[in-house]
Amino acid sequence: MNSAAHTDIPLIRVETIRLVLNCAQNYFPAPLMAKAAELLPSNLERPYLESIPEYAFIYFMQTLYQESEPKTFTQYLVDCTAQLSFMWPIPFDSKNSTVVSILNEITEQFNTRSSQSEIQIELEGYQNQVKIHISTANLYESRHQGTAFWLEMKSLFFLIQYIRRLLGKDWLPLSVGLQHVDISQLDAELKLAKQGVFVDRESTYLILSEEEAHQDLNVKPYQYSLPEYNVLATYHEQFSSALMPYIGERKLDLDSASEILNTSRRTIQRKLKNEHTTFRKVIEQLHMQFAIRVLKDGRFSISDIASHLGYANSSKFIRAFKRITGLPPMQYAQKNGLSPRSE
Repeated sequence: MNSAAHTDIPLIRVETIRLVLNCAQNYFPAPLMAKAAELLPSNLERPYLESIPEYAFIYFMQTLYQESEPKTFTQYLVDCTAQLSFMWPIPFDSKNSTVVSILNEITEQFNTRSSQSEIQIELEGYQNQVKIHISTANLYESRHQGTAFWLEMKSLFFLIQYIRRLLGKDWLPLSVGLQHVDISQLDAELKLAKQGVFVDRESTYLILSEEEAHQDLNVKPYQYSLPEYNVLATYHEQFSSALMPYIGERKLDLDSASEILNTSRRTIQRKLKNEHTTFRKVIEQLHMQFAIRVLKDGRFSISDIASHLGYANSSKFIRAFKRITGLPPMQYAQKNGLSPRSE
């Protein structure tokens, strides 16, 4: 699998989660949505949020998959991936761009950003056909049976929808191969290919004719303004980025953090210790980052912030703030031209 899959804590962009949630509201009842979103941050609109733990997304999708009708879930995947495909660019530099040349350009970016799937293009396919392989990670199947199925379908639908942007809304591959999916799991009304769908393959794939793959395209370049994806180097950085969306929303202890990150308490403690820090220190640093952002907002008092972060009283919060920043909150605010609300 790709390099992103080898990070200790896989993350997923918050823009993707917003889209996935908004789309799901059109298909699933509110009680199921609330249950599925149990591990997601409640406020995804905060401007400084970049990513959330991938497992929170997996848990969300897996709950919808398990507790909804297969046809409804499949329709949701088709709709959701169609919208997700518009978050990916259509790059080319000349009028002679083809499906293969465009896919070659976005493949590296796709494989870097996705820890779940990897695309490989086989340019010299059987009988002048072009085969596009989609390798799907099976990281969560041992804990949540069925993830391999919907992750495979999500990746396949995404690629079909993206190619439809290039070749037209009615386009279908010549044939499709499925690695994890049984025919009985598919919606009987869902048409995936012109000629056939084959199961028990070594990888997931779709096949284009050579004519489709190499014909000149008359499509406009399109660049979605998605921020650059930064792969975080250390466990400490990944851990901090993964938990920041939950600061100020819920009390985080080792148990809740291990659930959100799909790992064990011992693993968290060991990996942080290897980087000369502790869970308590990281959470305290995240609290202060949150507090500084709220101070800039100007709508909250020091006691409001202390209470919001779960401190027993303002004095404990002030001591922690000074320990991290070197100044008490009010002095820090004055020095940096901030105006927190008075008590």
